Amino acid sequence: MDTPNIIEFVTDPQLLGLSISPAQETLLRGIYGLPLDAYQMDLWVGCTGRQTYSGQPFGEATVLSGARGGKDSRIAAPIVVYEACFGGHEAHLARGERAVIPLVAQDSRATRVAFGYISDYFTGSALLAQLVEDVLATEIKLSNRLNVLCFPCTYQSTRGFSIPVGVEDEPAFYRLEGSANSDAEIQASIRRGMVGFPAPKLVKISTPYLRGGIVYDDFQRAFGQDDPDLLVWRASTLLMNPSLTPERLERERRLDPSRFAREYEAEFAEDVEAFLPGAWVDQAVMA
Repeated sequence: MDTPNIIEFVTDPQLLGLSISPAQETLLRGIYGLPLDAYQMDLWVGCTGRQTYSGQPFGEATVLSGARGGKDSRIAAPIVVYEACFGGHEAHLARGERAVIPLVAQDSRATRVAFGYISDYFTGSALLAQLVEDVLATEIKLSNRLNVLCFPCTYQSTRGFSIPVGVEDEPAFYRLEGSANSDAEIQASIRRGMVGFPAPKLVKISTPYLRGGIVYDDFQRAFGQDDPDLLVWRASTLLMNPSLTPERLERERRLDPSRFAREYEAEFAEDVEAFLPGAWVDQAVMA
């Protein structure tokens, strides 16, 4: 079949057949450099802090989104499946080589959740199912010499693979599951596997947490900046998933305002700092 773009792939009933919100569509369009209409441009400016849109795809994107905003079902898993089926990455493999598209999650439970979406998207479409050779516990083998694997966040999990595309699910929480710099080590391991591909793609998608680590570093580097290599997107739960009612979310705000800011408004909350407030550290740094 002809290669669809990411929006056609996600919404076509013969492929994924998903409904997506305007913000989810704008994010996917932005990652892949697809045109934006006037309303989508307003969303782009509000969620990226950028005043312009180049229309060029990004090799790396960091998505900060509130809970229940469709991070796995509408962004992470569709990108994995799309790239596995239509990314054309098999053209850059050596004879006898297989590539891996990993989705690295924060723990074993999150790994199973993410793999559930990916497996269902492959097997739920008669067209996509034709590519599937085998479905294992957390791995799908495809006939185009690509494997899709879901891992919990361990440094060793992604080493030694050829990786055209990688997705990091909730990397803001990797540091709590392993060593102090586990998020940076996993990212470096994925990037190492991407060197042999001309147009690799790395997507990090997470709810914010500590003011530190790769997610916060990306936010400081590229939010509101016209960085051609890194897109940073930040959106609240309600913007990403307008099917939730404001009244229900307001109850969560009343119960715990600080946690609400982090979990539903995608803000880096000050009260979860381990020792010193980030603003104090920033003021004390002399470049």
